[in-house]
Amino acid sequence: MLKKIVMMTAVLVLAGKLSMAQNLSFGPTVGVNFADLHGLKNTSLKPGLVAGGFFNYSIKLPSE
Repeated sequence: MLKKIVMMTAVLVLAGKLSMAQNLSFGPTVGVNFADLHGLKNTSLKPGLVAGGFFNYSIKLPSE
């Protein structure tokens, strides 16, 4: 248990340092999807939930 707490603390500190030096963004993605098959008999619109996340990291190169 203590190992997990130490690792999570290290990850959070490292993420904070990286976000100050670089361009770092992450977050959730949530939405609704509507699916429909055309050309088949007895098809109807089917809604569904879309959930996930994104992570974007870019390095700022020194200007010349």
